[in-house]
Amino acid sequence: MTEKLKQHDTAHRASDTGPSPIELQRALKGVDYPASRQALIEQATRAKAGKPILRELERLPDRRFESPAEVSREIGKMH
Repeated sequence: MTEKLKQHDTAHRASDTGPSPIELQRALKGVDYPASRQALIEQATRAKAGKPILRELERLPDRRFESPAEVSREIGKMH
């Protein structure tokens, strides 16, 4: 498999499982919990998170989240 195909395959698998917990927490650094879905999206936007992370946050239920771990669990349920 060529290097370009390997990179594409890895990127495709990552998008199927959602953002990594590290990417997600980097995008949400500074959020005061509990936080609404909208507050998470706003912080990720300020952190210049990529579109995949913003899409995942937009898919979350419209409710308050008590912790970063709860956000990660909820995103994990969507995959």
